[in-house]
Amino acid sequence: MPPVRGMSGRRIGRLPFAAACGLAAVVVALGLASFATRVGLPGATPPAVRTIQEPGVPTRYVADLSAGRMLQCYLDPGVPGFNGIHATFFDAQGRELDIARAAAIGVSRPGGATVPLPVLQEGPGHFYSDFNFGPGEWRLDIVAATPTGETLRTRLTIRL
Repeated sequence: MPPVRGMSGRRIGRLPFAAACGLAAVVVALGLASFATRVGLPGATPPAVRTIQEPGVPTRYVADLSAGRMLQCYLDPGVPGFNGIHATFFDAQGRELDIARAAAIGVSRPGGATVPLPVLQEGPGHFYSDFNFGPGEWRLDIVAATPTGETLRTRLTIRL
């Protein structure tokens, strides 16, 4: 099987792995309209997001989710150009939260069409993708499902 590659060309998996994680829906079968339904947040109020900036590390975006859980996301290197997108879900005790299948990540300019990205699951609740960001404001829509079937979703607004 051919490898699945991110926007930078970095190999982030193979199709059988992607299918096992549910990624095939994003990479192969998921059109833009259905992606917007799965990932977009029409009519939903995104969770509160905190921005944490510390010298020498990328800016972290922390979204408070239900039941004390949270999503922490950062872009590496966090400047315009190709960036790795790291998104990690945590439970209320601060442990990495088990996610049932690969998270869906979409990127857009405010008011623009959402672009679905290929995603690699790097740990129980840690996901990676990449994208070539231009300068300015961007939206990241991130959706995942817990093993009990609960959907966790958030929208982050970032500025590069």
